[in-house]
Amino acid sequence: MSDIGKPAEGPGRGPGPIGQASGRTPRIGGGSETPIEGGQRPDPTRRRVLTLLGGAAAFLSLGASRAGAGRRPKRKRASRQEGLHVASLEDVPETDALQSSYFGLPLLLFRLEGEVKAVSGMCTHEGCFLGWNADRGVILCPCHGGEFDPTGTVLTGPPPAALLRFPVRIDEGQIYVLDPVYGD
Repeated sequence: MSDIGKPAEGPGRGPGPIGQASGRTPRIGGGSETPIEGGQRPDPTRRRVLTLLGGAAAFLSLGASRAGAGRRPKRKRASRQEGLHVASLEDVPETDALQSSYFGLPLLLFRLEGEVKAVSGMCTHEGCFLGWNADRGVILCPCHGGEFDPTGTVLTGPPPAALLRFPVRIDEGQIYVLDPVYGD
Protein backbone atom coordinates (compact mmCIF):
# COMPACT_ATOMS: atom_id res chain seq x y z
CA MET A 1 0.00 0.00 0.00
CA SER A 2 1.16 3.54 -0.71
CA ASP A 3 1.99 6.03 2.04
CA ILE A 4 0.99 9.02 -0.13
CA GLY A 5 -1.56 11.23 1.59
CA LYS A 6 -0.91 9.78 5.04
CA PRO A 7 0.57 12.08 7.68
CA ALA A 8 4.15 11.37 8.56
CA GLU A 9 4.68 9.63 11.85
CA GLY A 10 7.42 10.22 14.35
CA PRO A 11 8.43 12.77 16.94
CA GLY A 12 6.21 15.84 16.65
CA ARG A 13 4.76 14.71 13.27
CA GLY A 14 1.37 13.27 13.90
CA PRO A 15 0.08 10.17 15.65
CA GLY A 16 2.32 8.60 18.19
CA PRO A 17 3.11 9.08 21.82
CA ILE A 18 5.61 11.94 21.33
CA GLY A 19 3.51 13.84 18.77
CA GLN A 20 0.36 13.55 20.87
CA ALA A 21 2.14 14.48 24.07
CA SER A 22 3.71 17.60 22.60
CA GLY A 23 0.42 19.03 21.34
CA ARG A 24 2.33 20.83 18.60
CA THR A 25 1.22 21.21 15.02
CA PRO A 26 3.85 20.94 12.28
CA ARG A 27 4.59 24.03 10.17
CA ILE A 28 6.17 24.22 6.75
CA GLY A 29 9.44 26.12 6.81
CA GLY A 30 10.49 25.06 10.28
CA GLY A 31 9.43 26.07 13.75
CA SER A 32 6.13 25.38 15.43
CA GLU A 33 3.57 27.15 17.55
CA THR A 34 1.33 25.85 20.26
CA PRO A 35 -2.31 26.05 19.13
CA ILE A 36 -4.52 28.26 21.29
CA GLU A 37 -8.03 27.21 22.22
CA GLY A 38 -11.02 29.17 20.91
CA GLY A 39 -9.56 30.17 17.50
CA GLN A 40 -7.36 32.99 18.82
CA ARG A 41 -4.19 33.89 16.98
CA PRO A 42 -1.03 32.34 18.41
CA ASP A 43 1.60 34.49 20.08
CA PRO A 44 3.92 36.18 17.57
CA THR A 45 7.11 34.33 16.81
CA ARG A 46 10.49 35.69 17.78
CA ARG A 47 11.24 36.44 14.12
CA ARG A 48 8.08 38.53 13.79
CA VAL A 49 8.85 40.47 16.97
CA LEU A 50 12.42 41.18 15.83
CA THR A 51 11.18 42.25 12.40
CA LEU A 52 8.73 44.69 13.96
CA LEU A 53 11.36 46.05 16.35
CA GLY A 54 13.86 46.48 13.50
CA GLY A 55 11.29 48.33 11.41
CA ALA A 56 10.38 50.59 14.32
CA ALA A 57 14.05 51.35 15.00
CA ALA A 58 14.66 52.21 11.34
CA PHE A 59 11.60 54.46 11.28
CA LEU A 60 12.63 56.25 14.48
CA SER A 61 16.23 56.74 13.34
CA LEU A 62 15.01 58.21 10.04
CA GLY A 63 12.78 60.60 11.95
CA ALA A 64 15.62 61.56 14.29
CA SER A 65 18.01 62.24 11.43
CA ARG A 66 15.45 64.42 9.65
CA ALA A 67 14.65 66.31 12.84
CA GLY A 68 18.30 67.32 13.33
CA ALA A 69 18.87 68.19 9.68
CA GLY A 70 17.20 71.59 9.92
CA ARG A 71 19.24 72.62 12.95
CA ARG A 72 22.71 72.13 11.52
CA PRO A 73 24.58 75.26 10.53
CA LYS A 74 24.84 75.55 6.77
CA ARG A 75 28.34 75.60 5.31
CA LYS A 76 29.16 78.39 2.98
CA ARG A 77 30.40 76.97 -0.30
CA ALA A 78 33.49 78.61 -1.69
CA SER A 79 32.98 80.29 -5.00
CA ARG A 80 35.43 79.74 -7.82
CA GLN A 81 36.84 83.23 -7.23
CA GLU A 82 37.47 82.54 -3.53
CA GLY A 83 39.20 79.20 -4.11
CA LEU A 84 39.55 76.12 -1.93
CA HIS A 85 41.37 76.43 1.39
CA VAL A 86 44.26 73.94 1.34
CA ALA A 87 46.72 75.01 4.04
CA SER A 88 48.07 77.70 6.27
CA LEU A 89 51.00 79.77 5.00
CA GLU A 90 53.08 78.67 7.98
CA ASP A 91 52.57 75.01 6.93
CA VAL A 92 54.53 75.51 3.69
CA PRO A 93 58.27 75.38 4.45
CA GLU A 94 60.78 77.52 2.54
CA THR A 95 62.90 74.58 1.34
CA ASP A 96 60.38 71.74 1.17
CA ALA A 97 57.05 70.86 -0.42
CA LEU A 98 53.70 70.40 1.26
CA GLN A 99 51.36 67.74 -0.09
CA SER A 100 47.69 68.64 -0.17
CA SER A 101 44.74 68.04 -2.50
CA TYR A 102 42.34 70.01 -4.65
CA PHE A 103 38.99 68.21 -4.83
CA GLY A 104 40.75 64.83 -4.70
CA LEU A 105 43.59 65.75 -7.06
CA PRO A 106 47.03 65.52 -5.39
CA LEU A 107 48.68 68.89 -5.04
CA LEU A 108 52.21 70.06 -4.19
CA LEU A 109 52.69 73.48 -2.60
CA PHE A 110 56.05 75.33 -2.62
CA ARG A 111 57.39 78.65 -1.41
CA LEU A 112 59.69 80.08 -4.07
CA GLU A 113 61.37 83.40 -3.24
CA GLY A 114 58.55 84.18 -0.81
CA GLU A 115 55.78 83.31 -3.28
CA VAL A 116 53.57 80.21 -2.91
CA LYS A 117 53.22 77.98 -5.98
CA ALA A 118 50.83 75.05 -6.40
CA VAL A 119 51.15 72.30 -9.02
CA SER A 120 49.48 68.95 -9.60
CA GLY A 121 50.97 66.02 -7.71
CA MET A 122 50.27 63.59 -10.58
CA CYS A 123 52.65 62.95 -13.46
CA THR A 124 51.38 63.86 -16.92
CA HIS A 125 52.98 60.72 -18.35
CA GLU A 126 50.96 57.95 -16.65
CA GLY A 127 49.36 59.56 -13.62
CA CYS A 128 51.87 58.38 -11.00
CA PHE A 129 52.02 60.26 -7.70
CA LEU A 130 54.96 62.64 -7.56
CA GLY A 131 57.46 63.31 -4.81
CA TRP A 132 59.76 66.17 -3.91
CA ASN A 133 63.55 65.87 -3.83
CA ALA A 134 64.68 68.77 -1.63
CA ASP A 135 68.40 68.08 -2.20
CA ARG A 136 68.06 68.56 -5.96
CA GLY A 137 65.09 70.94 -5.86
CA VAL A 138 63.03 68.88 -8.32
CA ILE A 139 59.72 67.03 -8.42
CA LEU A 140 60.34 63.37 -9.24
CA CYS A 141 58.14 60.72 -10.80
CA PRO A 142 59.01 57.35 -9.27
CA CYS A 143 57.47 55.36 -12.14
CA HIS A 144 59.60 56.36 -15.12
CA GLY A 145 62.09 58.94 -13.84
CA GLY A 146 60.37 62.09 -15.05
CA GLU A 147 61.52 65.34 -13.43
CA PHE A 148 59.80 68.70 -13.08
CA ASP A 149 60.88 71.99 -11.58
CA PRO A 150 58.75 73.50 -8.77
CA THR A 151 56.69 75.47 -11.29
CA GLY A 152 55.70 72.22 -13.03
CA THR A 153 57.88 72.56 -16.15
CA VAL A 154 59.26 69.24 -17.50
CA LEU A 155 63.02 68.94 -17.01
CA THR A 156 63.72 65.35 -18.14
CA GLY A 157 62.04 62.04 -18.84
CA PRO A 158 58.94 60.86 -20.64
CA PRO A 159 56.26 63.31 -19.34
CA PRO A 160 54.65 64.84 -22.44
CA ALA A 161 53.49 68.07 -20.77
CA ALA A 162 54.03 70.34 -17.82
CA LEU A 163 52.10 69.80 -14.60
CA LEU A 164 48.85 71.63 -14.04
CA ARG A 165 49.49 74.95 -12.33
CA PHE A 166 47.04 76.29 -9.81
CA PRO A 167 46.73 80.00 -9.06
CA VAL A 168 47.04 80.70 -5.35
CA ARG A 169 45.36 83.35 -3.23
CA ILE A 170 46.58 84.14 0.28
CA ASP A 171 44.21 85.75 2.73
CA GLU A 172 45.14 86.36 6.39
CA GLY A 173 47.86 83.70 6.30
CA GLN A 174 45.60 81.05 4.68
CA ILE A 175 46.27 79.54 1.26
CA TYR A 176 43.40 79.17 -1.20
CA VAL A 177 43.84 77.35 -4.51
CA LEU A 178 41.86 78.35 -7.60
CA ASP A 179 41.03 76.35 -10.72
CA PRO A 180 44.10 75.10 -12.61
CA VAL A 181 45.72 76.85 -15.55
CA TYR A 182 46.14 74.55 -18.56
CA GLY A 183 49.08 74.66 -20.95
CA ASP A 184 52.75 75.56 -20.65
